[in-house]
Amino acid sequence: MSALVRSEHAFESDVAELEAALALPSFSPALLDEDAEAAVEADWGIVAAVAALLGLAIAVVAYICSVCEARSFDACRDAVVNYFGGGC
Repeated sequence: MSALVRSEHAFESDVAELEAALALPSFSPALLDEDAEAAVEADWGIVAAVAALLGLAIAVVAYICSVCEARSFDACRDAVVNYFGGGC
């Protein structure tokens, strides 16, 4: 009977270790230290800068295509290439 009790205790211990190993880490911003917060803010700053540049590029292409009255993709592409070479 003693072996059975010891076996149940070992099983419970193994289950507890398995649950701890499978527990998902928490990435809550409240748990980050100041250096980690600065790194996360820097990463988001880079993402925002890239998104702003892409948005500006799309706006310029849309402007050129509307000014040159390009209505298809190929016409728009040709208008953008020609616009920087000498206009529509």
